[in-house]
Amino acid sequence: MKRTCEKCKEDFELLPDHPGRSVICRNCIADPERVAKLDREVTIAGKVYEQVGLKMKAEAEPEVVPRRKRK
Repeated sequence: MKRTCEKCKEDFELLPDHPGRSVICRNCIADPERVAKLDREVTIAGKVYEQVGLKMKAEAEPEVVPRRKRK
C-alpha cells in the first residue's frame, strides 16, 4: 500500500507484514536531529544521576511466574 509522507511529501510503501496507519516515512522517522536530541537528554540525565550518586540502569524485566495447574 502506497502512502505519502506528511513531512517530506514523498511516496513510500508500507511493509506488507507491518500494516498500519503510518503517515511518516522511515527516513523522516530516523531524523538525525531527533536522534541527537535524545542522546543529549540521556547524557544530561546520566550526569545528574552521577552528581547525586546514582547510576542509570535499564528497567528490570518482570519475573515470569508459571501458572498453577487447574485441578
